[in-house]
Amino acid sequence: LYIPPTPAQKIEAALAHTKSVIAEKGPAAVSEAKGQLAWYVKGIRGAAEARDKIHSASSFEEMENIMLALARLSISEKAI
Repeated sequence: LYIPPTPAQKIEAALAHTKSVIAEKGPAAVSEAKGQLAWYVKGIRGAAEARDKIHSASSFEEMENIMLALARLSISEKAI
């Protein structure tokens, strides 16, 4: 039985993947990572705004903060 990942699990996987890509390819991979992160957040409430912010980000740390904010949003909405 397939159980789809939660938004928090998607975000955790996205950040782990992005960290490994940047570790392998260096800071220049930040641009490549933007597209990958945008794909990971598909279907999460608030993803459109997060994608816009991700594409404007200039560092992994910025993108990580955006993703963590999205995770907090999805967790807080689930509690409602």
